[in-house]
Amino acid sequence: MKLIHTVLASLCLYAVVPRLVARAADEAEGPKALLKLGSAIEDRNVVETTSFAVGETAYAWTQVQGIADGAVLHVWLRNGVEIARHDLDVKSARRWRTWSRARLLPGTYTVRVLTRDGATLGETQFEVLPASADEQGC
Repeated sequence: MKLIHTVLASLCLYAVVPRLVARAADEAEGPKALLKLGSAIEDRNVVETTSFAVGETAYAWTQVQGIADGAVLHVWLRNGVEIARHDLDVKSARRWRTWSRARLLPGTYTVRVLTRDGATLGETQFEVLPASADEQGC
């Protein structure tokens, strides 16, 4: 019986220890973020797109890991000027998905993902061109 307990304990250690080591390694690396742009959010995932038109809504979707303070910021800039700052809750250090959105005007946009202390976790840029005369119905 003691042998069975020893074997079971060993098997448990083989199953648990690698996960604990992997989690500790992830936490030691610090927070990480994956930033994507899209035209909508469906089932907490972004519907990705590579171009946007004037008047559309763009979504900045972020998957974060290792955030200990419980929030990230999405900072939206248009032509280098901040137009929005979203404080987004993060409720799991393991993996959390969150997003923000902006209605688009012509210009060059930058979206940054920041920690509350200002460290940049991710950044992306895109451009929205003015509508042509044909698109405006002229």
